[in-house]
Amino acid sequence: MLVSQTQGVGSPTIYSSQSQNQPKEAEAVQKDTQVSISQTANNAKHNWQTIASKYNVHNISATEARTMSRELFEGGFIGSGQMMAIGAPISMTENPHEKTDLLGDMKRTFEISAASGGLNKTSREIYASAITTLENLAKTHRNNIPI
Repeated sequence: MLVSQTQGVGSPTIYSSQSQNQPKEAEAVQKDTQVSISQTANNAKHNWQTIASKYNVHNISATEARTMSRELFEGGFIGSGQMMAIGAPISMTENPHEKTDLLGDMKRTFEISAASGGLNKTSREIYASAITTLENLAKTHRNNIPI
């Protein structure tokens, strides 16, 4: 579908691909329109998928979580605040090799901290952003698992 308007006057004219009254220029634009993704975007997508395939945020050790957060940071997917939130110690007595549900734990911690007023606005934003990143990583991980 193509929308055309003459110098901002009047209402737009909408041409569908089946329209017989469609001007030749509109037809040419429609045929020549291509979307291309830059090599940088392709590399970022590949890096994201590689990280997602390596880590299951619902079953991850503290050591793996710290490595993953560093990879996400170095890949430009998160900032330093999110990296610290994701890589923070899970408990005072954590076993660095014991698997845990990082995303679930971060959600529970966020709810408790927010309810008790334990987070300022900036901390809430950073933590919420880190949780969103982990949710997106979990979705990509699920989509990359072979059936």
